Amino acid sequence: MRKPMFALAAACTVLTIGLGPVAPALAAPSATATQTGPTAAAADSLAMPQTLDDYRALVPQSGLPADVQTQVLAAIDQLPADHLERQTMLNRELGVDDSAVRAAISRAIDPEQYECAATPLDAYVDSLLADANFVTLLLLSLFGGLDLPAYDAVFFGHELPRSFDGGAENMTISHTVRDAKKFWDIPSGDIIAVPMTGSVYGLDEASQQRSVKVLTLMGGGDPENPSDVTVTLAELIRTLVHGDPALQGGHNPIFTLNAFAFSAVDEPEGSPFAGLSDRIAFGDGLFAALDAMGIDEIGPKAVLSHEFAHHVQYERDVFGDATGPEATRRTELMADGMAGYFSTHAGGLRLNSKRLVDVVRSFNYVGDCSFTSDGHHGTPNQRARAAMWGVDLADSAGDQGHILPSQTVIDRFEEVLPEIVAPDAD
Repeated sequence: MRKPMFALAAACTVLTIGLGPVAPALAAPSATATQTGPTAAAADSLAMPQTLDDYRALVPQSGLPADVQTQVLAAIDQLPADHLERQTMLNRELGVDDSAVRAAISRAIDPEQYECAATPLDAYVDSLLADANFVTLLLLSLFGGLDLPAYDAVFFGHELPRSFDGGAENMTISHTVRDAKKFWDIPSGDIIAVPMTGSVYGLDEASQQRSVKVLTLMGGGDPENPSDVTVTLAELIRTLVHGDPALQGGHNPIFTLNAFAFSAVDEPEGSPFAGLSDRIAFGDGLFAALDAMGIDEIGPKAVLSHEFAHHVQYERDVFGDATGPEATRRTELMADGMAGYFSTHAGGLRLNSKRLVDVVRSFNYVGDCSFTSDGHHGTPNQRARAAMWGVDLADSAGDQGHILPSQTVIDRFEEVLPEIVAPDAD
């Protein structure tokens, strides 16, 4: 997320997260066990775990009640040896491997890893987790608990009551997506916007059942016949989330501080993703973050414009087989440029010059310095330059009524990409 916002979701390959076969259920944990462990202030005394044994070693440092520690260790023992690799691959396919919460954890544990100036988003994210138990966050990451809202949006977002229904947020979502469908020359009738909320962590029966279904689908299983292990893991995730007051029972904005595009194109029959419509997931926490940074009016439009651009990229087969930081940076910066073009154009959002400043600020604020991460989206300056390139492309058009074909915009961006990513000193 970088700032790992605006994550890109490629077509998803079903990979098990390694919950294993049906096994005896662990004792159902209490959802109110209080946790007292290392917070952000002490996080740099921790090491980023790389193996399951590293996670086991963290448990005694967690400050969790003894019975919960026992349950955590038992849950770790149920995971196969290659669980971390499988989980990383699945999250990378969906585009949630570099979430805001993971970036904050890494930044706190290893403050030296970021080499360029922090943005207002960094400060906001860090403030959300200042009092959180960092071992709890690491354990939630291990068990897939940090990703429940994202997968919930993919699988069940179209069934959820929209958290932004009826207000200004809903109007922003619906109108921006509507305008983008008219603007870009791709088949877009099946693209829907879905909410990403923390309700999947709820203690009510419906939320509990949904969390079990989500975990089962993440593991490639039948959601109508979840294993005892999955049921118990869902209970343990709720215990960890509700046991740390800083996480607000899953309503801390950190859990949903993201937006991403999803397409199930080319999914094989039998995949849990097959048949799902194209969608853009937009998190409650992202609305909160944009509001905190003072770009709540334009920021959501910029995000949605960027995510819709990813759907254009899907249709134009922009991604290819390339992987790694440079490949991700290329497609993300291209989406920033396309968002700038759409936002400025008379046939798009038609934003005036004052508002376009906030569009560029939006992308600058979510730049990142994770240069070696596969989720690297571009530095703050690169993202701002890419968005400004799109603004200039629209402004320089002789015929303001003419919309360039999407492939032409893509081709022109490819020509200027070396300039956009050039070092600031050049």
